[in-house]
Amino acid sequence: MEILYRRILLPLDGSDVARSALATAVGISRLLDTRLTLMSVLQEGSTSARPVGATHGAGSDGSADIEPDAESLAASYLDAIATELQQLGVQTDSTVVTNPDAASEIVLTARDRDAQLIVMASRGRSGIVRGLLGSVTDRVIHSSPIPVMVVPADDDSDVARWTPRSIIVPLDGSELAESALPHAEMMAGVANIPIILVRSVPFPITYGADMYAGMSTAMIASAEEDEKIARQYLAEVATRLRAHGHHVETHMSAGHPRTEIAAVAQETEDSIVIMTTRGASGLTRWVVGSVADSVIRSSGVPVLIIPPGTGI
Repeated sequence: MEILYRRILLPLDGSDVARSALATAVGISRLLDTRLTLMSVLQEGSTSARPVGATHGAGSDGSADIEPDAESLAASYLDAIATELQQLGVQTDSTVVTNPDAASEIVLTARDRDAQLIVMASRGRSGIVRGLLGSVTDRVIHSSPIPVMVVPADDDSDVARWTPRSIIVPLDGSELAESALPHAEMMAGVANIPIILVRSVPFPITYGADMYAGMSTAMIASAEEDEKIARQYLAEVATRLRAHGHHVETHMSAGHPRTEIAAVAQETEDSIVIMTTRGASGLTRWVVGSVADSVIRSSGVPVLIIPPGTGI
């Protein structure tokens, strides 16, 4: 199968949080034998530029002092990481750019370097709000025309050893959700790992201990029919993927998609989730971005977000 990612872009800002995405970026790069571009964005100050989140010259409050030689410091930082990765056999280059808008610069650099994938940590130094994505990562996810892989900020995987062991693909019955499948097939085929299809259907809210307590016969029949249709849909997609030579597992449940997807991810060692930013039709209707954002925050695994309209 064609390799969809020929170049990966990894933004780094000198922080441990940003570096937590390194192992995943390296693992995907080695798996697909693709080039990895490291980048650092400098913010313009009143008299000079400073690296966003750089550890050099950090003050007691954790903020970075303005450094007149910020560009050389950032370049040295990236060069040291590039040397480490080249020793692991990863094709690596780096770039330092200046722009007060880090998110826009990341998207622009991805375009200029002809990258097909951006890998970032789930939050960075600026814009950290408990329970929310970092502002830069969040803006890149919602503005990037290419896929973005978001890695948990506390990921401590070994840079030299991490590799995915399974791929989880949430489906809601829509063509949009299924647009994640070619990306999953490509990665699963190269790594020879299983694809796990996840589907959930909502059940009506009742006030009894029994899920069906208080429901009319018609409501129960409707819920059971929804589940039957969803199971049949999963089976049809699985059959299609197996015909392409993939090992496929399915997971069907009743509940909210964000909860069920996160639960499967947490139970599956070294997994990654590949999903679109929203589903628009089918039995489960995803609110724009909300399911993907929630899965990123709660799954504890790398999540590859496929933007709508991504060409395959």
